[in-house]
Amino acid sequence: MQKLNPEHVKYAIDFANQVSCMELLSIRLTDITVGGCQVEMGVEQKHLNPYNLVYGGVYSAMVDFTTYWAVYGEMPETAGYTTLDLHVDDLASTGLGGMIYAEGRSIKIGRSVCLAECFIRDEGGKLLVHGTSKLMVTPTIPPNDEMVAGWGFKQPPPKFLEA
Repeated sequence: MQKLNPEHVKYAIDFANQVSCMELLSIRLTDITVGGCQVEMGVEQKHLNPYNLVYGGVYSAMVDFTTYWAVYGEMPETAGYTTLDLHVDDLASTGLGGMIYAEGRSIKIGRSVCLAECFIRDEGGKLLVHGTSKLMVTPTIPPNDEMVAGWGFKQPPPKFLEA
């Protein structure tokens, strides 16, 4: 049985947190496990709509990012994949200040389609958003290991260790 290489996880988190859009939104990946991930964001003025609440689009970006990384720990090292669809239910909102936390979980890892979900909560644990995403596994999208060179990163350590 394979298990995630902690050095690869550290590398992937560092890489993910340097993706331009996530830097712009200050969304940060904090952990990757087999079957899930953890993401966080400090709510700033740039995230707010005219009503001083977090834009739905910010939540959508967070769900998209979180569901992508939620399946990562179970995907083969050579797999490339992308968002096929995204469903976001805004259940409550929050305003300026404080942190919001996203928990991503893989539901189904298939040969061609994966399904993941995301729960976004405020600091008090109140559920703000529930989202799901289908991700298409495709050979036309390079796996992260091939993509990193274009971003100026060294090649990552192996993704899995033999247990």
